[in-house]
Amino acid sequence: VTVAGPLGETVEVDSQVYKNLLGEMQRQGDPFVPVDLRSYSKAFFRIAASVKIDPAYKTEEVLSWVRNRVVSSFSFKKRRFGQQVALSEVISLIKSVPGVAEVDVSKLYRVSETPGKDLNQRLLASMPVSGQEASKVEGAELLTIDPLQPFDFLGVMF
Repeated sequence: VTVAGPLGETVEVDSQVYKNLLGEMQRQGDPFVPVDLRSYSKAFFRIAASVKIDPAYKTEEVLSWVRNRVVSSFSFKKRRFGQQVALSEVISLIKSVPGVAEVDVSKLYRVSETPGKDLNQRLLASMPVSGQEASKVEGAELLTIDPLQPFDFLGVMF
């Protein structure tokens, strides 16, 4: 079972939360079914995008709305363990912001990797693999936007 703290903290094996959760699951569960807890793995991604803004809207407001929508939609509270991020999802999300007439996403990449020259169509998040030896199982990954620097670039196309 993959677990995370309510605000995205990892749950360490020696923590009281871990011990209480595991103990309660064992107490409430089937004694013949082993329970193994793993904290999730944090993984971050960034994007670079240009938007064409409808002239009826103020540029700075639209850019702020785009930034806020992306950060909110790809946050810890909105994503699921093992959920991928698709380029089409990013484009659709940005296009749904009022005042955005067009969008061009030029980068979509994991922070742990150097962006390549080809644009990623999707970023995968890992999940535990059934049948692995228990000591080698990792918790699921939660792929979220980098909260410190969500965009390499967010600008206006003309």
